[in-house]
Amino acid sequence: MATWSLSASLLLLFAGEIVLMSFASDLAATTPFKDSVITVALLYAVALVVAAAVITALYAWWASERLDPLTEQVRKEIAGEESLG
Repeated sequence: MATWSLSASLLLLFAGEIVLMSFASDLAATTPFKDSVITVALLYAVALVVAAAVITALYAWWASERLDPLTEQVRKEIAGEESLG
C-alpha cells in the first residue's frame, strides 16, 4: 500500500466536495430522500469525514507495521555505532 495513494484519495475527496459546492450547487442542495432536510452535500460531507477516519486508520496500521520496525532497526544501528566509537 502506497501512502501517496492514501493522500491522493483524500485530496480527491476534498476536491470533490469543493467542486460539488462550487459548480453543482443545485445538485448539492437536492434532498435524496422524500420529505427530508438531509441534502446531497451533507451526505457527502459525512462520507468525507468517515473516509478520512478510515484512511487515517489505514495509514496508522501501515506505519506501525512497516515504519516502526525500520525505526527500531535504525535506532539499534545508531546505538551500535555509538558504543564502538
